[in-house]
Amino acid sequence: MKWLAQLTLLTVAFAGCSGKTTDDKTTEKTPPRNSNIADTGSQQTRSESGVDEATAQLMAQIDSATKSANQAQMIGDLDLAKQYWQTAENLLLERFGAKAWQTKSATLARTLAEEQCALGTTQRQKLGELLQQQQKIATSLANNDAVTGLKLSLVARQQCEQLFSKDSVMLAKQKMQLARMEQLNQHFEQAIDLFRESRSIQINILGEIHPDIEMIYGFMGECFIGMESNLPAIENMKEATRIAQSLWGESSLKYAKRANDLGVAFHKMHDLTTALKILRGAETVRRNELGMDHPLVAHSLYNLGAVYVDLQRNELAKQCFEQALPTLTSSLGEENLLVIDCQTKLAMTQILVDDLAGAEQNLGSVLATCQRIKAAPQTIANCQFRLAVAQARQKKYESAEPLLTEALATQKSILGESNPTTIRTYNALATVYQQTNRAAQAQELMRDVKPVSYQTNNSAFSSDESFQR
Repeated sequence: MKWLAQLTLLTVAFAGCSGKTTDDKTTEKTPPRNSNIADTGSQQTRSESGVDEATAQLMAQIDSATKSANQAQMIGDLDLAKQYWQTAENLLLERFGAKAWQTKSATLARTLAEEQCALGTTQRQKLGELLQQQQKIATSLANNDAVTGLKLSLVARQQCEQLFSKDSVMLAKQKMQLARMEQLNQHFEQAIDLFRESRSIQINILGEIHPDIEMIYGFMGECFIGMESNLPAIENMKEATRIAQSLWGESSLKYAKRANDLGVAFHKMHDLTTALKILRGAETVRRNELGMDHPLVAHSLYNLGAVYVDLQRNELAKQCFEQALPTLTSSLGEENLLVIDCQTKLAMTQILVDDLAGAEQNLGSVLATCQRIKAAPQTIANCQFRLAVAQARQKKYESAEPLLTEALATQKSILGESNPTTIRTYNALATVYQQTNRAAQAQELMRDVKPVSYQTNNSAFSSDESFQR
């Protein structure tokens, strides 16, 4: 429920703490593997459907009280905010009991509002400046400007330190926000230290089974993945998944998100059996809750396809990518890097199962898209090589040769003649020459390069490096 998220912010909108996750990074330079599209709120509708009228009315009252408390806080009416938080606390106590995280959050929010009411005039002014800073941070995030967000968060930390004690949950929230900004700027070590400091304070106040603690473990797992430290990534994501299970159950979308991220982490550790089991579970929950045409389901299928590739279950991998691609394309656009990556992986699995015409069509589309968006020369060269693979294996040598020639020129310029990728293209082009009765030209091409054994079964086109990690 949305009002539960508001409770965890404790009346101050610490922008970025619950902001974009890896599910949202569909426009970044590297295609995401974690469930990088945001949950849409469908879970709350399903989980609350069918409740009796009295419960529905109570939920509506809680929702109204928490919204009013936040609005009063943001306009600086601290006395009114305190009253609304007291109302919300009483209603939550009635609905969930004193030990529930929702009630604990409301109690803490009410206590903080009381403390803020006791501030002097100068301190209230500083609190107002802090709230204004949070609005600026929210704007920078909305504009995808993480650099500015980090600068503003550093200022906000200084403002927060002037108002609250070092063990205050408000300062812990601000550290959590700053950690998130550091993470978005790929300062992973700094982010992890700040997340740990925030977690230590918040666990003492809120307990371990709380959405904020679950969120911190998830963010820390992402940081470790960014550092390619897969074992601590798994440890933190396990904790996030465990807490999500306790909070929302295994059939919830929030649990499915954490399970998806955990499955990706196991894949990076090359524990394919565990990764497959966890990712299947996450995909099942998302499909049951959202239907087959939802982007989150498509992303789960994309992740499953990548595992099937490494298991050499190529037909299943192809099916996953085929199901994922239309939804990802319609939701993100064909120029999105995740869509390009999914279409490329689909094409390469088509090559592996000898659907060469389908592979040629998809790879031609990928190459055209990469040229249109002015992708890096090496990226375009890789696309040209892959398309040439599909064409050459169909004996379309006249089409494959100019692609390989252009790709080779790019790779020699950027990577050098001794790079394995360049040598691979040398070998492929030499094989084209050999297959078109130009053995002397092939030998001349390869004279100063790694030797190649010329064969007649197109073996130079039997594999591609795109699935190597």
